[in-house]
Amino acid sequence: VLPHSGLDYMCFFTNKYKSNQLGNTNAFAIVLQVCLPAIWGLGFLLVSYRLGVLPAESAAGLKLLDKGVAKESLAALVLVQFPVELVSAVIAGRWASSHSPYHPFMAGYFVRLMSAVLLTGLAWRFPAGATSLKQHSSWFAALSAIGLVSSFSSTLMFTALGSFFNRISDPGMGGAYLTLLNTIANMGVILPKTPLFAAMDWLTHSNCRDVSGRMLAELACPKKLRLLAEDNACTKAGHTCFMDLDGFYMVSYSMAGVGVLLGLYFIRLFPRLSSLPPDRWRAKHPQHEHQQ
Repeated sequence: VLPHSGLDYMCFFTNKYKSNQLGNTNAFAIVLQVCLPAIWGLGFLLVSYRLGVLPAESAAGLKLLDKGVAKESLAALVLVQFPVELVSAVIAGRWASSHSPYHPFMAGYFVRLMSAVLLTGLAWRFPAGATSLKQHSSWFAALSAIGLVSSFSSTLMFTALGSFFNRISDPGMGGAYLTLLNTIANMGVILPKTPLFAAMDWLTHSNCRDVSGRMLAELACPKKLRLLAEDNACTKAGHTCFMDLDGFYMVSYSMAGVGVLLGLYFIRLFPRLSSLPPDRWRAKHPQHEHQQ
């Protein structure tokens, strides 16, 4: 299991070079030398390539639960998807390992982006209160199909990046180099989540209206769909709460648009990174310099 923090990377790297009789100063000097121009370009790709799909993949399930879809039915889909995902992972792995990392990565990127758009649209159209797989079989089948396509494309991208990491990693640093790249990639998931969820909440607006449709701004309504009809200041006064604007759909579609623009940039960036010679990815090791 790869460490998920920069501190783990520092500790591992320092211990590695201590065993080679290097001091802490030299060990951390090498860490700073890894911040090469090529790493900055790859780091941008790793931090940003999930932005287009992150809102849909992180919050679509929560949105379905908010609409009253039974969590037991959603959990049952995992039992159906699991064996299919195993087969798709093998297929994706073989494809990515037998080709240049560029083509599998970009194919997986745009397929995953399309899956995120479809998932957002399905969450919007999904019948509220759906609890039975039999009664709403077509809806759950569509949800399962989108999940499988998204899983396949995610595995394809992950394997392609792993192949690329293995090709460019510095042998003198061993697994620490791969850990650094994976840490940067993990930051692309962790860091954007808080602002994205905050944007969803900020853009969500529910209002209280009377029978004539007049808005009653003085009466507050909850921002959760499942709570609109429950007891609150508006319903207690005999009025009705309406969800006028749902931030999830705005953020998800907006970030999908950003993902398209990023994808067009990655089409040019990835080949440029792939064409760099190996020495552009190598750090200078104090031990080697001392020997020279």
